[in-house]
Amino acid sequence: GNKNSTASRYVTIDTINPSVEYNSNGSLGNYANSTYNWTYVDVTVTELNFANITFRLKYQNETIVNTTTFVTNASSVFKNYQINWTSLAYTNYTYNVTVYDAAGNRNSTANRFINLSAA
Repeated sequence: GNKNSTASRYVTIDTINPSVEYNSNGSLGNYANSTYNWTYVDVTVTELNFANITFRLKYQNETIVNTTTFVTNASSVFKNYQINWTSLAYTNYTYNVTVYDAAGNRNSTANRFINLSAA
């Protein structure tokens, strides 16, 4: 009789949100005051199926100052990502970081509020 066969297919179901946490080595804490006109953010991402990470810096009134997305595929489950925003005006800012995985799951850090002032 008739006979049909197909190759085996494997499906991975990912329902777990990525993990993203601020690192204390250089990142300003929440409600920090700084006399510099730059700020550095360092986070660790835990995700097997990494898609992208977005760093957002906003003025206190929510106007976006900078949005930067990295799509480099992490070669390990644990990966550090950093950004250094420079030449900033002396004022109040908020920033946060959002990570997406290949299945569309996402997670964000809490907003951090910082004040940059000349003195």
